[in-house]
Amino acid sequence: MNTLRTLVAAAVTLGALTAPLTVAPRTAHAADAVKLEEHEAKGYFDKIGRVGGYYGMVSGDRPIGGNLGVSGAGIPSEKYTRSGFGLDFDMLGFWDATRFDTLIGAELITKFGTYKAEQVEGGTNPDKSYLFFRMDAAADYGLLHWDGAMKGRVSGGAGFGMDFDGGKWFAHKGRGYALLLARVQLMVGGIGLHGSYHWVPTTTNDPYIREHRFEGAAALGALHAGLRLTITTARPERSEDLFVQREVGAFVAYAF
Repeated sequence: MNTLRTLVAAAVTLGALTAPLTVAPRTAHAADAVKLEEHEAKGYFDKIGRVGGYYGMVSGDRPIGGNLGVSGAGIPSEKYTRSGFGLDFDMLGFWDATRFDTLIGAELITKFGTYKAEQVEGGTNPDKSYLFFRMDAAADYGLLHWDGAMKGRVSGGAGFGMDFDGGKWFAHKGRGYALLLARVQLMVGGIGLHGSYHWVPTTTNDPYIREHRFEGAAALGALHAGLRLTITTARPERSEDLFVQREVGAFVAYAF
């Protein structure tokens, strides 16, 4: 009898100790579900795909003949231009909230197109075009977001990418790279405004290449349109001179 009483008492005590452990996860799970619903109702969990077309105009300077093996300072240079067009396919969005009321997401940016060979001022230029392919993938973290008449979000992230362009003097064999990003999104009067910055601090083909990519866009419903500016600085490994390339472009896209 004493043994039975001891077993019953132990069971009651164990139940009392484990009850909070059982209720707490359920309560936390329910709270998380409510938080997710609140975020989704406010539009913070927008996930979009975007497909469209772009056109870009490039100008810059390079060592004579685009020779990466030059060394020293005061290297003779030449100016060049080129242009290209292609297709964009982007996917980005947020799908989870943290206990700190921040957001977790990701993005995948893909471009496929063709660019003309670099045309040198006053030189004999090849009548040739090169295929261009780029793919960037990054994890995004929504640091700030707010509701109201001008709903918005500020996010940052990091990831990796690769591209290939046989006509680019400083990366004609392709390259891989790490990247950091920042993005601001606003919704004003039914019009979406978007600004982003991607920084490539170095690349696999040349450690002295830096790239800054800016994008500004407006969205009216499913129609997106905007401008892009990419500034690339390249310094051949054994040179002290810095060469700069600039690309200005425009794009139109359909979001789904």
